[in-house]
Amino acid sequence: MKKIILIAVIILIAVGIVVFTTKEKTPNASVDSTHVEFGEIIQSQGPVSATVLVSNTGKAPLKINRLSTSCGCTTAKMDSSDLVPGESREMTITFDPLVHKDEIGPITRAVYLQTSDPDEPEIQIDVTGVVKK
Repeated sequence: MKKIILIAVIILIAVGIVVFTTKEKTPNASVDSTHVEFGEIIQSQGPVSATVLVSNTGKAPLKINRLSTSCGCTTAKMDSSDLVPGESREMTITFDPLVHKDEIGPITRAVYLQTSDPDEPEIQIDVTGVVKK
């Protein structure tokens, strides 16, 4: 009986070590803002842009798997190479009010950042504003 308990304790310790060391060596994606507010957007003045800082606060390289948006009037661009632990880079988000010329008033769009972060594989950044003539 003591032998079985000893084996069980050893297995639990080994599993705990594996889980702990695996967790310590994972990437962690973060952004400095999950909301971009453009305020009033004068349609005739064309596109407006803002930047969001994307960081890897984890202990392993962060892969940028995909960057997409909810509508063709909104674009998001950034270098998609891996971010090493502690590295940050800017993502530029642009909204073009001339894509939908008849759309005046409040807008809500989204940018989706998909990464190798096991805890949060997709981060959504909301983009809002009010288009005026």
